Amino acid sequence: RKFNLESIAQNEFSEGKEKIEDYQVLWDYWVNNDPRLVSYCLQDADLIRRIDEKWNAIDSRLVATNLTNVRPDAYIAYLQGIEAITVKKLNHRNPPEVLYTPFRKRWEGSYEGAMVFDPLAGVHENVVFIDAKAMYPHIIRTFNIGLDTLDPNGEIHTPKANFKSSPDSVSKEVLVELEHWREFYKKQRDTFEPYSEKWTEFEKKQWVIKYFLVSYYGVLGSTWSFMYEPQVAEAITLLGQEVLTCAKSIVEHMGYGVKYGDTDSLALSFKESDIESYNPTELEIKRFKTKFCPKDFCKAELQWSTERLGEAYCPKCKEIVVTQKLTKLLCLSRFISDRVAFGVNYYAETRFHVKNPEMEFEVDKVFTNFYLGKAKKRHAGILVWQGVPLAKPTLKVSGFEARRTDWPEEIQEVQKKIFNMKFQHASDDEILSYIREEISKVYRGELNSKIVQKRVIRRKIEDYRVLPPHVRAAQLWHSITGKEVRVAQQILYYLSKDGTVIPMTTDKPEELNKIQLTKDFYDYVAEQIYSVVERFDLPVAGIGTKSMTSVFS
Repeated sequence: RKFNLESIAQNEFSEGKEKIEDYQVLWDYWVNNDPRLVSYCLQDADLIRRIDEKWNAIDSRLVATNLTNVRPDAYIAYLQGIEAITVKKLNHRNPPEVLYTPFRKRWEGSYEGAMVFDPLAGVHENVVFIDAKAMYPHIIRTFNIGLDTLDPNGEIHTPKANFKSSPDSVSKEVLVELEHWREFYKKQRDTFEPYSEKWTEFEKKQWVIKYFLVSYYGVLGSTWSFMYEPQVAEAITLLGQEVLTCAKSIVEHMGYGVKYGDTDSLALSFKESDIESYNPTELEIKRFKTKFCPKDFCKAELQWSTERLGEAYCPKCKEIVVTQKLTKLLCLSRFISDRVAFGVNYYAETRFHVKNPEMEFEVDKVFTNFYLGKAKKRHAGILVWQGVPLAKPTLKVSGFEARRTDWPEEIQEVQKKIFNMKFQHASDDEILSYIREEISKVYRGELNSKIVQKRVIRRKIEDYRVLPPHVRAAQLWHSITGKEVRVAQQILYYLSKDGTVIPMTTDKPEELNKIQLTKDFYDYVAEQIYSVVERFDLPVAGIGTKSMTSVFS
């Protein structure tokens, strides 16, 4: 993902900065006191203002500053803020304490990370992700983990490290206090009308504190922090592995299938009969009731059915926006997550002899259809619920090319289309027919505007020792236009199988579609499409890219 102003503005508002290919133009504006420079700068400032209005970025940083006394411009991913809160807590002890950590070079002290289960590849229906709520903060609190409680003779024996059971570690004290303040701000927020000025003020405060909570482990495991200790960080991640493994065993013992697991979450798949046979109570349904229609243009108050429990109707949209099936699925998942939490806490008490374990599990996301690739961290699905019902079902993709903005638009569209066809139970022949037609369009030159390769120049051209295709394209672009290639500039170009590049001086589709390309350029795109098709286990997999054109011709 790109985080420059142009990319964020396009993503948020579908508009961006004024396009100026040669920054010499801006210098000329300055020298000549041209009012167009004022217009250019005002547009930048307005985009930043609108982004801040939507995401409250500046206010959130100021809230963090008031909490930690760290200057707003001094943050690196909240690391300094967490360090400041921890030092403040140590200073308030009686007597004040000093936290000793050994000096380490940044590359020293690697440790084992989180657990990721092998995915059960294929298409699944009614998939729910249940998460260990704030897993690492709760592990720190449950096992009294901290630099000051790390002790070879400690009473709490965890994989690779022991910790004293008392007194509370400074990390636990900080997390307990942050959680206390977060709950306080949430209660204050809920006394006001949603999205009112006061509601927003307290929402910002609780959100900032939540960010500190979930970032705390990251600081203990960051080589940039003076609090870094690999033995402590590894104790947390290994306990996380045990928590996730235990949770998986409990779910399977209850008779439900776990299709995938990653770090702090499990993906569960339910049969239609499981959902239909579950009869939630009014109290269970109440937990998932939302007051207003989720559609942005509506926000009307929902009418919850008294006959079909769990079904909600919007009088303004004149449609059912929350189905009984979704509510039943949520209630069933909540029932399972509660049992998992109880089982994991019992395991922590009996296996590690800790008192009052605090592990919690919650329902995170619901997908009507879900596709898991053979490789870890590759999945996609139709998302319908994430904390609240979504305004409309949305395709969410992770780890596939459809997520990558540097791949040609056509590749992304093909992959998304295949996902949707699989979710609609299309046959392999129907999918292959669609791919065959798309490749035919490529070879007919109908999709030239969608097969442009896109890469960003990451450093000065002269600093590249090896010249990959996009750098060679940038050199040619410079020789054609006479303009300097800038760092972070996106280069548009066509690439052939033999490595030949043709840089583009325009991104207008109507002009790109007029360009005449040789077969070698289309062959390269066909290979890219083949690499996408391979991931879906279709009958063409294994044929090889050399046979691509013959397969789809």
